[in-house]
Amino acid sequence: MLKGKGGDMARFDKRRPEWRDPRPASPFDLLRTVAGALLALLVAGLAVALVPLYGLFADEKRDGLGEVWPAALIAWGGLVFAAVVAVSHVWERVRYGRPIGWGPVVAVPVIVEAWLLGLVFALALGELR
Repeated sequence: MLKGKGGDMARFDKRRPEWRDPRPASPFDLLRTVAGALLALLVAGLAVALVPLYGLFADEKRDGLGEVWPAALIAWGGLVFAAVVAVSHVWERVRYGRPIGWGPVVAVPVIVEAWLLGLVFALALGELR
């Protein structure tokens, strides 16, 4: 346990050199970061392409998403939230001098969950009509 002036958590507020990764950055770190970002972008693009499938549960009289537009809004909100999660995770790693590595991949489960939540919401709206 860290003991110090101002309590145990006071020492965590400052950037401490020993928190930094002692390894120098390598080309593989950059490669992992780019691969992780591309994977996250690929999953996000797939989710964006599949959001119009919610329209299958809409009223046939209307065009597009019809009555299930709130489900699409949930999915789009989840995509924005996933981007915020990924950026904050990467920012934290940069801030503390750690390699970013697979950091952007934290957005993938959030994207999938947001799309599935939107699908469940579209199914529920489709059943209510």
